[in-house]
Amino acid sequence: MADDAADPGVNGEPTSPQAELVNDPHIAENIHAAHVPGFGGNTQAGILQQQQQQQQQQQQQQSYAGLNGHPQSGFNRPLNATQTFNNASSIPPQSFNVLGTPELPFWVGEQQIAVNADVTYSYYPFLTISNLHNVMPQDVNFLESQGCLRIPTRVILDEFMQQYFLHVHPLLPFINEGDFWNLYCHQGVGRPSEKMSLLVFQAMMFSCCNFVSKTSIKALGFPDIRSARATLYRRTKLLFDFDTESSLVCLAQAALLLTYWAPNWSLATKKPNTAWLGVAVQNAKSAEAHIYSAMPTFSPVTEPMEYKKQNSLKRLWWCCVIRDRLISLGMRRSIQVSRAHFDVGSNSGLGLSDLADEVGQSRVYNSETKRRLIEIFVQLGELCSVLTDLLTLVFPLDDVPGWGRHNGVEGAEKVRESKTALRRWYKAATLRFPMFGGGNASSKTTGDKHLRHDSVILYTNLMYMFYHSARAALCHHEVLQAAMASASPNQNSSVRGFSNVYESRHELQDAACGVTECLNELIKRRLARWLPISAISCTAMPLVLHIIDVKLLSQNKHSRATPDEKRRTALKQQRLNVLIEAMKTYQPQYDGVDYISETIRHIVNLAQIDPPSNATNMPSSIAADSANSMQPIISDWTDILASNPGSYLRLSMTMDISISKGRLAKETDFPVKLRGLFAHGFSPIRALLAGHHPRAPSAFATASPAPAIFAPDPMAHIQPGSVHSVSSDEDTASPDSTDNSGGT
Repeated sequence: MADDAADPGVNGEPTSPQAELVNDPHIAENIHAAHVPGFGGNTQAGILQQQQQQQQQQQQQQSYAGLNGHPQSGFNRPLNATQTFNNASSIPPQSFNVLGTPELPFWVGEQQIAVNADVTYSYYPFLTISNLHNVMPQDVNFLESQGCLRIPTRVILDEFMQQYFLHVHPLLPFINEGDFWNLYCHQGVGRPSEKMSLLVFQAMMFSCCNFVSKTSIKALGFPDIRSARATLYRRTKLLFDFDTESSLVCLAQAALLLTYWAPNWSLATKKPNTAWLGVAVQNAKSAEAHIYSAMPTFSPVTEPMEYKKQNSLKRLWWCCVIRDRLISLGMRRSIQVSRAHFDVGSNSGLGLSDLADEVGQSRVYNSETKRRLIEIFVQLGELCSVLTDLLTLVFPLDDVPGWGRHNGVEGAEKVRESKTALRRWYKAATLRFPMFGGGNASSKTTGDKHLRHDSVILYTNLMYMFYHSARAALCHHEVLQAAMASASPNQNSSVRGFSNVYESRHELQDAACGVTECLNELIKRRLARWLPISAISCTAMPLVLHIIDVKLLSQNKHSRATPDEKRRTALKQQRLNVLIEAMKTYQPQYDGVDYISETIRHIVNLAQIDPPSNATNMPSSIAADSANSMQPIISDWTDILASNPGSYLRLSMTMDISISKGRLAKETDFPVKLRGLFAHGFSPIRALLAGHHPRAPSAFATASPAPAIFAPDPMAHIQPGSVHSVSSDEDTASPDSTDNSGGT
């Protein structure tokens, strides 16, 4: 058992970026003794626990034997975590204590649960249902029958709350962590004066349950993480739907946490995350959180209650704004809090001063690490402010698609302004967090050990993944606008659009590689396990592009590859492996992975890069000449973009439309000029591979007589695979104006 404990990968679970915590030896004595079969009516788990209780206790004792007699929970910590907890002595015995021996193993295997799994919420004095008296008795009974009024017993609940403040709170700090722990660990005589909404508490458990150990999930009666997420989401939604909570602030907080729900294909078209965000924003507005800056300024010393209320409203509103931007970026949808609703430029965001009182009161992070995480959140808030205009440009508020607009010179200027703002943000961010920028960011070692804390590494890389995804979204918009302009009779617009495509492909490649490098860093450190659901959408398009790259390489193989070609091939395969590993990590946790994976499969099949099984898959003239083609016209996806932007746009827009609508894109979802490109088994990409211009046969031609996208012949300027990396922080009009680093 001791050997297993020393292995951070035991039982298939990676090391969590958290401090190691220990249960009290007599914790079982302090937990409600009444047997509750299973969690929320699941009797099998409870019966199984009764039958195997003695065996589990023996296994626990064996597990603890190698740890100097200290009973240890199933929580783990990073290799460099500092064992410092502020005011740890104030935590009651039934919660958790500080482990005083940092040399102990970081993982002790699966936690054996030998106690009852759950208890009614009223067992915890800090929980309340504010509107219970207005709920019909039969509705209360129904909520009870569905497990909505049940809460895990303390030994399991501790793990939920620790994981919440380790992995959810850093990006959504609408709750004051110090105030929460004071409630949760209340030791005073009688009941606490302040209480927490059961609705919000259930939402907290939903949002963090995918980070909880498999043993705790199974002890609660769930077969896997996805089942736990689905059930906890449903319980929280029922509490919301039955009006158990009257506080507007609490309703907004719970709705914010429910934006982390992403269902499978069958329900994705309902867009629940966007709907919950709208609920959160409306309740926050009703609570007047959006006008926090117009309220009088209160002193935390002389007017602590008023100060806390104002601080709570500011936290809530900015969490709404940040979730709005990240959902828009990831789901390819319009923002809901526009400049007309709230001017992010004239209102100060959440800063260190607003969150500073958490630094000395966190029970899961030491003070310096907590400070660094707050700084990351502040930096992310600044990125979200920059994204306001960018997302409004790319995903218009009126839902009119970008190809339906003729932005002209004004639109091009907005694109340049957004690019400049992104690069300025990146410069400032890499000065504060220079280690983990992905792409071209420096990887030099720094003397600040708190920059090397696993959670700091995790959220720094996630922040840069959002940045690179924003760059890609803006470039796709620019290419689309250039394509629409090139179809016009204005030759100047056509040439300018052609030039923009060549610039955009460099930045697109750099952005895709940047996301991959961030994920590579996290996978090497075994931290990808702790990424939130928003990381999936950041991974999707880079994965498609790298799959296309590797498939193209297999098509263009020849026996006399140069060392440089072999190096590039190995690098592309390595990047693809990183992205596939990331998706494998997401898959057990999030239902949303399924329809993203299906969309990726659909796009790859649409491209038809693999050799056709018979000659009927392509026009006969192409099939006859394909074997005689010498030099391939394309060697990676950037050549597809440069030589046939319409085909590339069709593939990238398939991803965007499918994610946005929650279903596979239909032919009618695309601009008229992009319809029919891949119809009836014809693939313009296969035509390029065969050494031909991608001109569909007359039988496959679109009904529209409009001019083709990009009249200038790009083939005259193509050198296959010659793409230069772009420095993300260059503050120039052209993204490829200064970098001469060569091909990647």
